[in-house]
Amino acid sequence: IDYYISENESALTFFAKAFGFDIEFVKEDLRTRAETIGELEPTNIGSLVNKKNKLKTYENIEYGIVEYFYDLSRRHPEKINKKVVPYNGGSDYVEKLIIYYTGIYSNVDKSIALSIGAAESGYYKVKYMLNRNNVYGGMSSKGLIHYENIEIGVLKYVRLLSKNYFGKGLTTVNSIGRIYCPVTNGAGNKIASPHWINLVNTARRKYDNYNNEITIEDIINY
Repeated sequence: IDYYISENESALTFFAKAFGFDIEFVKEDLRTRAETIGELEPTNIGSLVNKKNKLKTYENIEYGIVEYFYDLSRRHPEKINKKVVPYNGGSDYVEKLIIYYTGIYSNVDKSIALSIGAAESGYYKVKYMLNRNNVYGGMSSKGLIHYENIEIGVLKYVRLLSKNYFGKGLTTVNSIGRIYCPVTNGAGNKIASPHWINLVNTARRKYDNYNNEITIEDIINY
């Protein structure tokens, strides 16, 4: 486990900060989990198990790291630093985060993810949304959802696309829009908002040729 911790130090440190955990607590928890399970799976650094108590496997180790932190958040909410840091940086960092996360959740189309976020947040420049670290327009009963930092806010967005849209076969702008931004047409049928579709497709002309290769080192060193 110490080898895996060392090899993935950058990603662990990045996600520990995003989720609000002290990195030393994270490392000790990882060691304890590995000792308890007694075996390691290369993509599952957190030794997460399924209902049959078998180690889970993930499509890449960073996917496993993210799922570990979600699990750690459920197990140890008292250890989370919930300090809110409103984002006041540029749009390019947000774009790099989306590209990085779509590399982890590889079922999500990078260009579509960038374009929906751009359509919702004025190309990642609307201060009202950035102050809440919310780039995708996610709402609760209390209004626009607040996230503690931009890293976790963007992660929530891409993970939502992966699980609730692309993971359910909604892989085009039109099919996503019927759920994401629906309107009712003259025949009483629910369709994607034509205005929203136009905004997203306009943004795609910018993002279709964006760099696909963003690593954790690119994010940390930005």
